[in-house]
Amino acid sequence: MADIIAIDIGGTNIKYGIIDHEGHIKNKGIVPTEAYNGGQALMDKVQNIVKQEIDHTSHLLGIGVSSAGQIEPKTGSVRFATDNLPGWTGMPIKDILTKRFNVPVYVDNDVNCAALGEFWQGAAQHRDDIIMITLGTGIGGAIVKEGRIFYGADGAAGEFGHMMLYPDGIRCTCGLTGCYEQYASTNALIRMVTDRLNKGEASILDENVAISGKDIFEAEKHGDRLAMDVINDWITYISWGLSIIVHSLNPSTIIIGGGVSAQGKEFIDRIKKKTIQLVMPSFAEHLSIKPAELSNDAGIIGAAYGVMRGDI
Repeated sequence: MADIIAIDIGGTNIKYGIIDHEGHIKNKGIVPTEAYNGGQALMDKVQNIVKQEIDHTSHLLGIGVSSAGQIEPKTGSVRFATDNLPGWTGMPIKDILTKRFNVPVYVDNDVNCAALGEFWQGAAQHRDDIIMITLGTGIGGAIVKEGRIFYGADGAAGEFGHMMLYPDGIRCTCGLTGCYEQYASTNALIRMVTDRLNKGEASILDENVAISGKDIFEAEKHGDRLAMDVINDWITYISWGLSIIVHSLNPSTIIIGGGVSAQGKEFIDRIKKKTIQLVMPSFAEHLSIKPAELSNDAGIIGAAYGVMRGDI
């Protein structure tokens, strides 16, 4: 039986596993990325993982790699990576692994792979025209059409985080102003709470302690008025962006991943309810908005699916 070795490279950890042709994880592990050692050391670590896992496969069909950063889809090289992965920009991942192990190699960015994973084995099974959006430190996005990623002209489609909500709004790290991720990311949620605390508003949250998104949701559950108000505003911002996506791409399904998906279906249903209010009825009729289901396994499952589909 053919197996795929799949690897998901993040700024903190590398997750890896052996995936069979039906999408089942047969073996998996996690090691620290240790990105501070540089790009070549990271590439060496990836090769060592593959070498180690080959011994656990019956027949190696290929290698799938999910990586943080912008990936050039045709060459499987890293177009751009942030300082979280120093020396990773320009790394020819596909070329190195193909030459070393002489098997097909699929490489894509982490959000695209997560979307493929959800399509194959997760929340979007049996659906087409899928959007995945991840709400975390920033906002990531992916578009799946007929089981394949839609890349656009330059391989960069799905950068929903930089849709402009406010032309004269908050300056974004990309250099523009008013970008979606400045209002709908978890960083934006934390900033909105902190701004109100700094203005002296009452809350069980402490302005002198670093606040996380989890803290804010816990405060809301305890009836904290500031947390409740800010989360309601945040849901509105999220839904504004989703309404733009819905009217532009008419998806059947939007999968919401990232840290916010841990809040579960009830919270995602709040986002869905608000989004439905903002879109034309004909677009809302068959629209499904769901939390991601595969959690930390989405990247390796999606990378394996890329090999299965022959997207290499």
